[in-house]
Amino acid sequence: MLQRRSAGFVLLALVTAVWCRALLGGYVWDDLDNLLYGDRLRHWSSLFEVFLHDAMWSANKAQATVGTYRPLALASFVIDLNLLGTSPTWLHLTSLLYHLGASAVLY
Repeated sequence: MLQRRSAGFVLLALVTAVWCRALLGGYVWDDLDNLLYGDRLRHWSSLFEVFLHDAMWSANKAQATVGTYRPLALASFVIDLNLLGTSPTWLHLTSLLYHLGASAVLY
């Protein structure tokens, strides 16, 4: 049991080591339209709207040829923006926590 628990802690330490540099980064690519310039994800009602539209809806852009559907990611942005504001550090921290949680569950 101790070896299994130790392996779990090593896994979480590796995930943290890989993703912690993101805390120092800013916004890139579609983050600018979705999180910084756009306002569609800044309202609590968008928590439900993201399940009704493709991913480009939040960036206020036309749907791409290959439409993407990622409502859980966009819903997490709605929560983050409404609770934490637009600081990329806070949003990257919550992403790190999501990765840690997913790794723990899969382990």
